[in-house]
Amino acid sequence: MAQPSASSNSSEEALPENNQAASALAQATEAKSDADEVKKTEELYNQVEETLSKVPPLDVPGAEELSPEGSTAQDDKALAEPSSYVSPETMSQLETITTGSALDQYIATATEYAMSGWHVEGSSKVIGTPKIADGEYQGQKAKILEVCLDSSQVKVFDSSGNLMNSAQATRSLNIFTLIEDKGTWKIASQDFPNNADC
Repeated sequence: MAQPSASSNSSEEALPENNQAASALAQATEAKSDADEVKKTEELYNQVEETLSKVPPLDVPGAEELSPEGSTAQDDKALAEPSSYVSPETMSQLETITTGSALDQYIATATEYAMSGWHVEGSSKVIGTPKIADGEYQGQKAKILEVCLDSSQVKVFDSSGNLMNSAQATRSLNIFTLIEDKGTWKIASQDFPNNADC
């Protein structure tokens, strides 16, 4: 999947969480790819990808011409009111598997897909040797994982059916923060280290 675009959170809000994750990962231990936390992270992220694969395009004149670079009043309205552009079903599915900044980030991605008429197929796989650390997210206990995601099987198509991500790197390091919400694990944030090569 094309990596989700930045959420509506400002960099000032994201910075403390990034620093906490980096600090926690400095103390991280290596884990096997079949560790419960790693399998849960991959499962949750695959559910996000599946949810985004079902985002229907909007029937809005000129929607396919919208881009992050050329923000319009319509773009601003979508960011302010994503529920106008993302179906209640998509919102509900994302709320079941994500929370915090990750939820904002994936809603923004779903909004972008809907407005642009983009379609995603396939799922990512964790490869290599993940790292796991205990940490915090907004005062709550969390598991922080650094995993290498292989997204070579994920394809993003534009509204005309043209493949958009064929030239992109298919592997990247991702930092996921998971928290337990009422007995259910959710992705609370997804970030990338300065050097995301893996």
